[in-house]
Amino acid sequence: MAEHRYVDELEAQLFDTPLILPNVENHILENNIFGVDINEESVEIARLSLWLRTAKKGRKLSSLNSNIKVGNSLIDDPSVAGDLAFDWQAQFPQVFAKGGFDVVVGNPPYVQSHSLDEKSKNFIYSAYKTAEYQINTYAVFMERILKILSDTSLYSVIIPNYWLSTQNDSKLRIQIFLENECIEVLNVFSVFEDATVDTVILTGKKTLDIKFPKSTKVVAIKKDY
Repeated sequence: MAEHRYVDELEAQLFDTPLILPNVENHILENNIFGVDINEESVEIARLSLWLRTAKKGRKLSSLNSNIKVGNSLIDDPSVAGDLAFDWQAQFPQVFAKGGFDVVVGNPPYVQSHSLDEKSKNFIYSAYKTAEYQINTYAVFMERILKILSDTSLYSVIIPNYWLSTQNDSKLRIQIFLENECIEVLNVFSVFEDATVDTVILTGKKTLDIKFPKSTKVVAIKKDY
């Protein structure tokens, strides 16, 4: 936002025109930030946090109901997910009119198959090719992320690290490393105090052309305190 202000000041000086300060914060909120969570309370907290971050005296609050939504990010079938069924293209038409999202960041839930109901489990097995053997939702979330990105756009997520070597995650590795571009794998051990798994921060790009050779930066950071 400071960069926007600086550009406006330069333009005013260059063209000898009055400095008109646009409502940059609200413009960004309404046009550049989107989110989905299955938990309604989490959605309300996210909206409130964004409002507080940009609130100023005398400025109206932007309505974020069309940007931050409640829904099941993985399932778009109402017969499976009920009212939580979420069709990304229908819910964010302005985004997909331009091909999809430019950047996706997140911390997908790590939910194992035994915690899913049978309808959800069967839907995921049929809709996602990364759903192998016993489902863990972080893997299918990665597939979903690649589907909603526009071509050559970026993602960065924090997920468990064991998919890098387990036999049952081979299709996920193919999608991440071979079918798209993986920029960096950052191993961050014990980043969450109450977590039972070690995690990686994965940064990559959706690509259309499969080109070889490929390279990925791999970094390990160990918490020693």
